Amino acid sequence: SMMNVHMSAEPIRAPADAARGNQLLRDLFYFDLLEAGVWLARRGMINLSLPLGGTEYDALVGAVDNFLEQRKTLFEG
Repeated sequence: SMMNVHMSAEPIRAPADAARGNQLLRDLFYFDLLEAGVWLARRGMINLSLPLGGTEYDALVGAVDNFLEQRKTLFEG
């Protein structure tokens, strides 16, 4: 499975929509997840493969939850 994180309050329907997102917040997400031991592409792409199990999925969910909690003021207003 492949997914991509976009830091935008608006729907992403085209590449230009993604380009208008908050690139600095996306970079912060990248570095925070790296610090938590979760490796992803700096552009926000995350790949989940069959060899991954519950431990790895829990680590990803925990790292994203932690990012959202620690950085919630950046998403307000």
